[in-house]
Amino acid sequence: AADAPAPAPPLAADGSVDTAPGPEPGEVFSDDGSEWVVFKREGRKMLVAVGEGGKSRHRTLDVVYYYPRGNPTPTEDNYLSKCEHSGITEVREWLARTAAEKKTPAADAATPAAPDADGDAAMAD
Repeated sequence: AADAPAPAPPLAADGSVDTAPGPEPGEVFSDDGSEWVVFKREGRKMLVAVGEGGKSRHRTLDVVYYYPRGNPTPTEDNYLSKCEHSGITEVREWLARTAAEKKTPAADAATPAAPDADGDAAMAD
């Protein structure tokens, strides 16, 4: 039996092939106070504005589909109605910002006092 052809690589918004990996299904990101879960990434033919004058053309864009965390995982049959989608660049930015926020300690976290010359923690007067 012949192997099935490999799927076409995802396309970047400018139409070039985006060979960078991810995001992967199941990755979680935050945006506007909501948490989202990546369902899948694929090329999607969309109508986009081209230049001035309101002209538009169909282009294949690299998009990521995602759904609210806590909702049932969509299926291949219903993801178009259950997911939202955004361009790959925007989703990568959300993922990076979410990762950075997780690494930053909370502003209200207690900071331990530095030890004084005797090795004891300094006491506030």
